[in-house]
Amino acid sequence: MQTESSSNMSGLLTVGEVAIYLRVAPKTVYNWVANKAIPCIRVNNRFLRFRLDQVNKWLREFEQEGRKKNKSTSESPGQGGA
Repeated sequence: MQTESSSNMSGLLTVGEVAIYLRVAPKTVYNWVANKAIPCIRVNNRFLRFRLDQVNKWLREFEQEGRKKNKSTSESPGQGGA
C-alpha cells in the first residue's frame, strides 16, 4: 500500500495536492480534468494522479509577460505644445 508521502516522492500528486499547490478548490481541478484542460493520469479508471513536472509545464502555458510602458508618448494627453 502506498502512503501519501511516498506518492509525493514518485512525483505524482493527488487532486487535493494539486489543488493546494495551485491554490484552487479541488472541484476546480475536477472541472479541469473533465474539460481535458490539465494533464492527468487515470489509475484503474478511478483514481486521478498528476505528474508535478507536467502540471508545471501546463502552468507555464499561462504565464504572461508584464506590461511594457509606452515610451513613444512622453507627454500626457492635453499637454501638447502649441
